[in-house]
Amino acid sequence: MSCADIKPVSYQDLNDAKNNKEADASSQKIKDKENHYIEEWRKGCGRKADSPTTGLALSGGGIRSATFSLGILQALASHNLLKKFDYLSTVSGGGYIGSALCWALRQTPPPEQENSKQDEEKQENNRTCLLDKEHFPFGSDDPLPPEYHSKINAENESNPGKYKRQPDSDTQEQKNYLNFFRTHGQYLSPGDGNNLLTLFNAFLRGSILNLLVWIPFIAFIFYWLIGNGELPEIESPLEILNADKFVAFKLILQIGLVIVAVLFLILLVYSAVTWLSKVVKLIKNYRGFWLSKVFKPTATYKARLNVEKTATTLVLMALLLLLIGSLPIVEHYLKDEYASLGPIAVLGGAAILYKHFMALMLNAKVPTGILVNVGALLFLYGVLLLALQLALFVGQSDYGVLLLVIAITVGYFVNLNYIAIHRFYRDRLMETFMPDPESIDVNNENLNKRHYPAMKANKAYLKDFADLNNTNQIIGPYPIINTNAVFIGRILRS
Repeated sequence: MSCADIKPVSYQDLNDAKNNKEADASSQKIKDKENHYIEEWRKGCGRKADSPTTGLALSGGGIRSATFSLGILQALASHNLLKKFDYLSTVSGGGYIGSALCWALRQTPPPEQENSKQDEEKQENNRTCLLDKEHFPFGSDDPLPPEYHSKINAENESNPGKYKRQPDSDTQEQKNYLNFFRTHGQYLSPGDGNNLLTLFNAFLRGSILNLLVWIPFIAFIFYWLIGNGELPEIESPLEILNADKFVAFKLILQIGLVIVAVLFLILLVYSAVTWLSKVVKLIKNYRGFWLSKVFKPTATYKARLNVEKTATTLVLMALLLLLIGSLPIVEHYLKDEYASLGPIAVLGGAAILYKHFMALMLNAKVPTGILVNVGALLFLYGVLLLALQLALFVGQSDYGVLLLVIAITVGYFVNLNYIAIHRFYRDRLMETFMPDPESIDVNNENLNKRHYPAMKANKAYLKDFADLNNTNQIIGPYPIINTNAVFIGRILRS
């Protein structure tokens, strides 16, 4: 059975499987292939086929989690326990070192086997045993200096139950891998032309290309609303909104003001209701009175939740509509000396958001909550203002449709997955945790370089890490990639 036999699973399939309390056909095929993989993996490690199913989970936490998980893997390998796990489940930082292990296992040549036919069965059972103490790719020697453990061993000589350091047994290849990780801990700025400025360039590049889609698209909508032709002579804000070109913005502003009025009305009514609830305390002994039923604790609590949710939605709607509706007024006062405030707002908001992003990436403990909201609001208003300025500029000619052409062209042909900041992040992680074998070879004349392109990993596919149809490639626990899908607010999670 090939992977092509596994078909997509619909929401209805999952729902039927839940009701029938049995796996759907495609999920069952996936499980059968997993079972086949684990059966071959156990066979290669010399484990019994009926052994209990086990799994090792490496949690997230960035580079700190990857470092901690590496120590766990080394400790398990040093006691020959790592090969007893059937599944390897990782997420985020744990996925860094989990991917590194899966990659290293496929770059490590299998242990040399004897060619005797009598040992054919033994060779079959040992073909994948690369997770024991002897062959674990990252080594398993105790990282503390030998002189420290010499003292500990001397003190614990008379106590067999105490820890005793074993002699170092890691090969040079294993030490090379570990040293490579240690020297590339600053993976976002490995050097040789890749530093924090390169990260900023990736952020700026992705932001500009995104704006080349959204600003022309929004500008085209504004152009469609206001039409083309010269702007009328306007002296006051009221004249701006009364102009024929801006009648749509006037309507948007009026809707925003109506929502604000509705919000205040809801708050006033809710305040009056909370005052009436005090009356309930005075008549709570009269169980038959209708107010005692209306103002039950659960009812008032649900009312508070509903008011809070409704108020939040109305505030966001009103804010957005007021921002859009007031754009012509703001643009009118900025069109001369301060016409550049639109781009400045965009750049200022982008700078604040970039600072917040870098704080997250570098685990900096800085108060960024309010700052991020201000930056996002500044960025959004700058984009809208810049789009209106562009629409007014293009509106003086008959080329407004070019705005839509630019937005569609950039959006269709530019793949942000390859040029934006997450691609930069992916490349740096790949170069650190999935290096080419030549990058960790001590005989490599370029070993003193800090940055090595990971050409082989860049061409690898996920299926290469768990080839269910190739027994010789089953050389590690079955890898599980964890991700999350947000279904909040969806009735049908299809």
